[in-house]
Amino acid sequence: MSARPPGYALTRRLAALFALLCFALLAALGVFLYRELEQQLTLRDDAALLNRVEQIRVLLQDENTMELVRAKPGLFANMLGNREALLVLRFAGQAPLIEVNPGAMPIPELAPLPPEAPLTLSAVRHTFDANGVPFIALAASARSDDPRRPLEIIAGRAMGERTHMLAQYRERILLSAGAGAVLAALAALALVRRGLRPLRELARQTDGIGMANLAARLDGAGAPRELALLVDAFNAMLERLSNGFTRLSQVSADMAHDLRTPIANLLGQTEVALGQQRSTDYYEALLASNHEELQRLARMTDNMLFLARAA
Repeated sequence: MSARPPGYALTRRLAALFALLCFALLAALGVFLYRELEQQLTLRDDAALLNRVEQIRVLLQDENTMELVRAKPGLFANMLGNREALLVLRFAGQAPLIEVNPGAMPIPELAPLPPEAPLTLSAVRHTFDANGVPFIALAASARSDDPRRPLEIIAGRAMGERTHMLAQYRERILLSAGAGAVLAALAALALVRRGLRPLRELARQTDGIGMANLAARLDGAGAPRELALLVDAFNAMLERLSNGFTRLSQVSADMAHDLRTPIANLLGQTEVALGQQRSTDYYEALLASNHEELQRLARMTDNMLFLARAA
């Protein structure tokens, strides 16, 4: 058998394509879930900030609240919770009465909502701090003990924890998509090898067919329907080859039989002539007879060439 020409392995190519498809699908699903999670976390954080400002508004409506603000500023620090929180209570144009800013974040310049304006999520402003970390802020006014001077409430929070959590989630998405692609590739290799088993069996049967057993046929039992047409076409080709080879063998036998008689005549006459000295007339008659036999051979050769060209 001749050496197999270089080429790609169908099994590996299908497995690689299946792995890429699975990776793309898993990555797309991961991106969708990531966006949904990011949106839900954003809404949750915005709502939490809005509720805290609303709570402070309600507290400031109490007559003793201003004294509480001056006496226990840590209470408001606990309401916002951690080092990423910001809270400023001040009268417009004056120094803050309360400034809770453990992270030393710059105070955003926001126009506060009027005291009678309801707080909505659309009022929350989204920006970035100097380090590129998302930052949300909300400014609102609350009535104070001086009706002419509403108290400004500025609350904010850096989303460092959320950013870190989302970054970890992105890494897990990539790892999950990669692991899923590897598992898909291994599964695809096994499935494709199993699926190509009938094709390998047909190749084994084909390799066993030669000139000595042209009557053999491929056994398509158990082969998938996609290979049934190939099996039928190959068996039909073997049938044509077998019939052609049979006819060729018969023609060859007939030609050999037809050639044997004139050749035997030529050999016999020549051997008799060489057996002893003959007369000139005998040799002339022998040559004339040989000439007729040679003409007969020439006509048979022409007929053989004609049949070969017609085939």
